[in-house]
Amino acid sequence: MWRTCFSVLIAVCIAANACAGEFVIRDTEPAVGSHINRMKLGSPMPFDKRYDELTPDQRKLIRSKYINLGEEDEPPYPESGYGDVSRQVSRVQEVLNIQGLLTLTVRVNAAGEGVSVSIYETPDERASQAVAFAAMKVKYKPAKCAGVPCEMDFPYSFNFTLR
Repeated sequence: MWRTCFSVLIAVCIAANACAGEFVIRDTEPAVGSHINRMKLGSPMPFDKRYDELTPDQRKLIRSKYINLGEEDEPPYPESGYGDVSRQVSRVQEVLNIQGLLTLTVRVNAAGEGVSVSIYETPDERASQAVAFAAMKVKYKPAKCAGVPCEMDFPYSFNFTLR
C-alpha cells in the first residue's frame, strides 16, 4: 500500500511541475469520473518548435547536454520539434504500461538523417525498439561544427511512469 501511495505522490508532483511551466500533452478524453484530461507527457521543451524557434533559455538547456560545443557549434535537433517522437512514446506507454527510464542517443549525420541508435538504459526491450525506430524516422536539423554541418549524437530521455 505504501508503495502505491508513493507512486501517486510522484505522479501528482510531476503534474504539478508540468502546470508550473513545462509543456504538456494531455489525454484526449478525461478518465471515468473526471472532467480533467490527464497529462500524458510533460517536457521542459515545447513539442512543436524547431531549434531556431526555441528561446535562448531553451537552447541553453539543449546545449547543456553536450560537453564540448563551441560558441559557433549547434547540436542536432528534430526538424519539427519533439512532437513526433513524443507521440510515439505515448503510444508505447499505452500499450506496454511500463515504468522506468529510457535513455538513448541517435547519431545524426551531416544531412540530418538518423544513422544509428545507442540505448543506454531501458525499462523494457520492446519500448526501446519502438522508440528507437521512431527516433530514426525523424528528420533532424543537422549539427553544426564551426558553422559547417557535421555528424553528432542527439540524446533522448523518457521517464515512463504508471498512473
